[in-house]
Amino acid sequence: MGDGAALFGQVEEERRTSEGARLPPNREVLMFKTWLFWTLFTFVWVVLSTWPARVADRKGHSFFAFFFFGLVLWPVALVVAYRIEDRSLDALIKRQTGSGKSVTG
Repeated sequence: MGDGAALFGQVEEERRTSEGARLPPNREVLMFKTWLFWTLFTFVWVVLSTWPARVADRKGHSFFAFFFFGLVLWPVALVVAYRIEDRSLDALIKRQTGSGKSVTG
């Protein structure tokens, strides 16, 4: 291939208006960039939603409930997860004593 050969063997002319200004990239490239952005955005969003879910899970609350809460309202779920009471200590005490009453309260 001679002058102007583009990637993957396709010859593509530079697109310009009659005044000489560059045109935006072709539709396929724009669609790919849009798809890539939304795919990465969704991946990061789902990964960040696990943060409040793991914090709540360590405190004895439902991982899945906080995961879905984090999907909808991530910043609020994170604050709530750090502010909720720690039920894991009470659960441990209840298992050890065999009673329904908490020893600490």
